Amino acid sequence: MNAVFIRADPHDVNQPVLQAAQASCSAFDQVLLLCWNHKGLPLPRSEVADTATIERFGFVLSSGVLRDVIVVICYQTWVLRHLLGLRPQLVQAFDFNSLVPAVVARLLTGCIVVYDVRDPLSICSGLWPAVGKLTGWIDRFLMGFCSGFVLPKEASKTHLGGWARSKRPTVAIKNTCCDVLQHVEAMKFDDIPPRRDGKDAGSRPKKVRIA
Repeated sequence: MNAVFIRADPHDVNQPVLQAAQASCSAFDQVLLLCWNHKGLPLPRSEVADTATIERFGFVLSSGVLRDVIVVICYQTWVLRHLLGLRPQLVQAFDFNSLVPAVVARLLTGCIVVYDVRDPLSICSGLWPAVGKLTGWIDRFLMGFCSGFVLPKEASKTHLGGWARSKRPTVAIKNTCCDVLQHVEAMKFDDIPPRRDGKDAGSRPKKVRIA
């Protein structure tokens, strides 16, 4: 089985991205981390970190709105090409721009999609209120194709809209990454209670620790 983690930022901007990928290496045959070096940082296009392969999209964003829209579409096409080539069983998207190709891959391949809602587009990008509402609606529409959600805290459930009342597994993990450990079964998403002492509950077959 293969797993892919996607973030439209250099992966180390949010440590949960790399930690989730590294923690899942023992549960999957291949783990791929797709990210976007949109600031043109001196980073390699490809590398391996603790058996997780990291691939970076290298197009740099500018101040031109039209060009940036085209670049975002190019990024999403690049991600989709990787997903269709690898055909992973699990895809975890960490932002809206990464969720779009993940949902398309789900429709084409049937993979499981987990949405890590750490920075909803409608509230993190400083959009006008009307545009924010529209992007929020689109965001929640795409959530309908997800098998589960990861949130930075319980209060963030408001960003899920009506999906907060659904039976789809929802895990709240603090942004510090190490405060809460939660195990999620990759294929069935049966919730397993976290250890009270904060230690890993141990390796179990086909389990992914998202942290």
